[in-house]
Amino acid sequence: MDSLEETAQGLARNFRGAVDDQPTSLDGARALRITATNPSKALRPVEALAAIHDGRLYLVMGGAISGRSVKDEIESIRASWTWTRIESPSEHLAFRDEPLPLGRGTASINVPALMHTYPTDEPDRVLELGLHNFARNEPDFLIYAQVVTLEPGLTFDKFKGQLADGLQAQNIINGPLEWRTLSDTPPRLISNMVESGAASPDGPKQAASIRWVLVKLDERRVASVNFTLPAAAAAAGERDVYMNLMERIAESIRPGADVVEPKEKGTQPTGADRIR
Repeated sequence: MDSLEETAQGLARNFRGAVDDQPTSLDGARALRITATNPSKALRPVEALAAIHDGRLYLVMGGAISGRSVKDEIESIRASWTWTRIESPSEHLAFRDEPLPLGRGTASINVPALMHTYPTDEPDRVLELGLHNFARNEPDFLIYAQVVTLEPGLTFDKFKGQLADGLQAQNIINGPLEWRTLSDTPPRLISNMVESGAASPDGPKQAASIRWVLVKLDERRVASVNFTLPAAAAAAGERDVYMNLMERIAESIRPGADVVEPKEKGTQPTGADRIR
């Protein structure tokens, strides 16, 4: 990480402004103020504070159009700033008020409200989410959810077997998948936790534990969800917390309206080896 001075000078160049000669503070931590003027009617950053605390960089920035200032607002934030403990995301696992649609409404799934989505190549079919740990600056928990259309003649039971066999054959997981029934209506299965396998062709994967959920939506479609728990989160003593969360999320999956009829040709599950 750059020094505080280097960071402030970089912001000043970006703002086309300058670093104030006199440093200030954020709740006792040395801080530098960056100011600039904006001749444009377009909104641009005109003031910022930069501070380093416990090895982490903190920025407070404000933007304005020509003739406007955010000096008072930035100063109000600075004066009221208090350092607090960075809390683990496992302390904030309350679900969203409304579930998220999956597969154009073919199904729905509910997750902790703090989870954010990642962009995917197939947003109509795939939902990828993460729960970020700001203390480690990486996700503690990941979800890759999708709706899979089965090939004609392929049953739910056969599909779960093919999935398990394929994961082991590709060395994505170490050890067999063992399924446990969570409900019969709709058929809802959850696997044991397995460890991630060898590195993928795209590069090495971080050590992680993975678990799958399958929910039969209708005769042709299955909600397939894999959970990833990075080793760092498990090492923090939060494995049981996230194991319980996985079951809560699995129970939340519901069939939805048949917005799109399944294609004659099935779709292959993707992202089974996705570990960020």
